[in-house]
Amino acid sequence: IKGILKGEKMKVIFLDIDGVVNTSANKWETGRIKFRGRKCIPTNREPKRVLAKLIKWMLENDIYFVMSTSWGRSSTAKDWNEILKNYGISKNLVISRTPVHETGKRGLEILKWIKIWNEEKTEKVKDYLVIDDDILDIEPYISKSRIIHTDVRKGLTEKDLEKIKVYFNRKEKNVEKIKS
Repeated sequence: IKGILKGEKMKVIFLDIDGVVNTSANKWETGRIKFRGRKCIPTNREPKRVLAKLIKWMLENDIYFVMSTSWGRSSTAKDWNEILKNYGISKNLVISRTPVHETGKRGLEILKWIKIWNEEKTEKVKDYLVIDDDILDIEPYISKSRIIHTDVRKGLTEKDLEKIKVYFNRKEKNVEKIKS
């Protein structure tokens, strides 16, 4: 991964789309994000604006996305990075997507992804957060302190963005060790 030296520790955000960027708030505000050359991922103005701020902050702080969403289950990191390129982001900010776990529980998908990534890659995951509106299958497996729970009607908000910044900016001595 460009920007991360071999053997360095990295930070990731597991990102859902529905209920985070695409909300049920106001169908008249809905726009579309191009996906594989087609306009198909609905978005809403406010969460999209906050997502743009989050992306800018992530670029400044070497934090990457791992897609944890049912949108485009067959999609790749390359597909998601192409979407970001349409919005002027040249860095490959999306490094992967979570695998489908045999139980269908996304908390286990995230933990499986971290385990496989840390076994196979030289850039190890040091810290992570999950941004999602539906956490019933995440919370039993991942600490609440690592989850930004969005409201399906509002999506990603300024308050959520501040929580993300506080989480990643806390002092190194307070960083939880990732459980293997």
